Amino acid sequence: MGGYATHWRSVGQGPRPALFLHCSLGHSGAWGGLVSELKSDLNIIAMDLPGHGQSGPWKRDLDWQEQSARMAIALLETFDKPADIVGHSFGATVAIRIAVTRPALVRSLVLAEPVLFSVADEARAPEFQRHVDEVQIFPKLLAQGRLEDLAKAFIKMWGGGQRWEDIPAAQQRYMIDRMDIILTGEPSLFGIGDSVITLDMIGEIAVPVLLVEGSETHEIIPVITSEMQRVLPNSERLIVNGAGHMVPLTHVAEVAQEMRAFLSL
Repeated sequence: MGGYATHWRSVGQGPRPALFLHCSLGHSGAWGGLVSELKSDLNIIAMDLPGHGQSGPWKRDLDWQEQSARMAIALLETFDKPADIVGHSFGATVAIRIAVTRPALVRSLVLAEPVLFSVADEARAPEFQRHVDEVQIFPKLLAQGRLEDLAKAFIKMWGGGQRWEDIPAAQQRYMIDRMDIILTGEPSLFGIGDSVITLDMIGEIAVPVLLVEGSETHEIIPVITSEMQRVLPNSERLIVNGAGHMVPLTHVAEVAQEMRAFLSL
């Protein structure tokens, strides 16, 4: 798809097409709970991002988010109507890029914990600089080849409270092997390079948007979602009590219920 080896799962018998885009270090199978809840309502395609699951590798001559979007757009072009796009974390930033660059392919957006940090920078929020300071250790660990320590630090920040010791060894290895993609592929998230999505661009998204976050998430996420809600002309915001960054995977029933109402399923 889009010139890249792409793997996806097809689930559901609903009348409306939907594309699900997972988070960094995840894969399409991670959507199992939410897909199970919504498979009667939607015809779901869950795609593996570049370098994840069974999709091919990230091509380093292209921004990781841009390659992900190209793959997803090629899939969306096979649908017979605009799709509801559901994205989590990095996957939510890919969904935003699609809505900005190919709006005719999108019926609605569900953006769970979008990690588009540049939004907080544009808002001149102090949380942005605190986050930049917080992640300075990441490239140092990568340069030193300390990928396991890097994975542990990343999961501590973005794992939604999950302890590294509780993650199965095979999943730990999967995460460790992809830390290079996560770190070197994320400049556009911080507003670096030629592929940045600005708040003005986001404000041009006309389709309905549901912004989802956990009440116990990282401090920068509420800044991002509140700024997006401010500029989006047709948006709602859901804060799930007690949830962290992994809210669409840990609080499936509540998110599914709100999605049904949002999508009028």
